[in-house]
Amino acid sequence: MKGGFLFSGRFTIFNQLARTKQARQCRCGYSWHHLYKANFQINSSFNIIRRGCCITGEILSGNIAIGMRADLTAIGLTVRPIISDFGFLRNSESKTEDTGLVLFDLPAFEESYLKANAPFHTPIPIML
Repeated sequence: MKGGFLFSGRFTIFNQLARTKQARQCRCGYSWHHLYKANFQINSSFNIIRRGCCITGEILSGNIAIGMRADLTAIGLTVRPIISDFGFLRNSESKTEDTGLVLFDLPAFEESYLKANAPFHTPIPIML
C-alpha cells in the first residue's frame, strides 16, 4: 500500500492533498488564494476606546481597504475580524511610520493575546 497508512480498518491516503498554511485547501480541492489581497506584519497593538483594537505594523504586499478581514490564524488565533478603519502612525523618537488597522468585533481574549505577544514575525494575510 504505497503512500498510505492502515489504521483500525481504514485506509487513509496522505499524498493526495497539500495541507500547508499556504495551500489553504479543503478536502474538495477548492483553493482560497484568490481571496487573499495583502500581507501585514504586526509590530504592536493597543485599544482605542469605543472603536476596537488597533494593530500596528507594515504592509508587506498588496492593498488594504475598509471591510476586508484580517486572517489571524497564521499567528494562532481562530478569528477573522473585519477591518473597520486604518491610518498611519508616526513615531517621533525613532522617526518611523507604521500602518494602523482597527479591528472590529475582536473578543477580549484575542485582544490580550495580541498585546502580550506582539511583535509577530509571521505576516498575517488580509482577505476579502
